[in-house]
Amino acid sequence: MAPVMALSIEFFGSGTGVENASLSSSALFIITNDILTITLTNTATNDNTDSNKDVPGNTLTGLKFDWTDNLPLNPESVTISPGSIVQGNQCDIGLCDGSTTNVGDEFAFNTNIGGFEYAVSSVGWIGTSSGNFNGSNLDGTNAPGGINFLIISNDFSFLPNGGLASDPLIQNSVAFNVSGATGLPVLDISNVRFQYGTNLTEPMFPETDEKVVPEPITILLFGKNLAGMLAWRGRHSRPERA
Repeated sequence: MAPVMALSIEFFGSGTGVENASLSSSALFIITNDILTITLTNTATNDNTDSNKDVPGNTLTGLKFDWTDNLPLNPESVTISPGSIVQGNQCDIGLCDGSTTNVGDEFAFNTNIGGFEYAVSSVGWIGTSSGNFNGSNLDGTNAPGGINFLIISNDFSFLPNGGLASDPLIQNSVAFNVSGATGLPVLDISNVRFQYGTNLTEPMFPETDEKVVPEPITILLFGKNLAGMLAWRGRHSRPERA
């Protein structure tokens, strides 16, 4: 297929969480034709607290942002790289194993959340009663909600406390696809916030002044495989920081 040009911008955020945990995240926004892909990554070295436990309040649950144009966007899909599910044996409805890549029903997209134009999340603060990203329910009767499918860091010494031990989680990175982005300038995305925990009173960090605006990238469109490719890019490559 013919290559297409994609415009992108990446934001970074960091701060101190529960029990002095060092938290950090990134959000890569890529516009390709009509699709905006947001790759949300937990970039922390680990999620541990002073007591060396991973807790819900230090776990990435979503993203909020503004876009100057404020046009309607429509949720399409949420994908993860194969093998990203942690504690997949805790899924009580659907299949959660090394082949699972579609987690769309566990996440929701909404507008006008906490003073922000747009938001995506796997927990109840997103303000919807069900996931709306076109996927099968994998765990629990109400999604998004609870602490399932929170995003932990890529640290393999994951040691959950009781609040995290009985739910499936996602390691490192999630890619959200929303349609309606045709002609919208990616540089107008602003006011990015990384939300942790299960409610809006838990840690939330703004993007730092460190921001990357790469040159347009050339990609090949492979239909349904595009989302997975972008998720892989966000997880395994990082543009040079300005």
